[in-house]
Amino acid sequence: MATANARTDDACLKKCAAEAFNKAWEYLDYTDRDAEADDAMLAAAFAQRHLRGRVGGPLEIERAEWQVSRVCALLGDRGRLEDHRARAIAACAAIAEKGDREYTESQIATIPR
Repeated sequence: MATANARTDDACLKKCAAEAFNKAWEYLDYTDRDAEADDAMLAAAFAQRHLRGRVGGPLEIERAEWQVSRVCALLGDRGRLEDHRARAIAACAAIAEKGDREYTESQIATIPR
């Protein structure tokens, strides 16, 4: 019986992780977020990462961490944003796989200035 409960719990956690990911993504798309929406977006991003850490595989965890970093970059200190952007672009030079490097660069380019 414990095995059935574990599967049910895992399914529930996966569903909650997906819902939190989608909610954070929804907030990312808002163009007029207020402080309350910023807080909700951050909470959703961290919640989905926590849940993916419990029931996700390597790909899901990677995507979860990407979303947390994206949310943090969006909410981060604007005075230091350009410094961080320049360092991230410079770090891309160390990515050997061209497709991975180009994808990472394309994601950096989407962070609002």
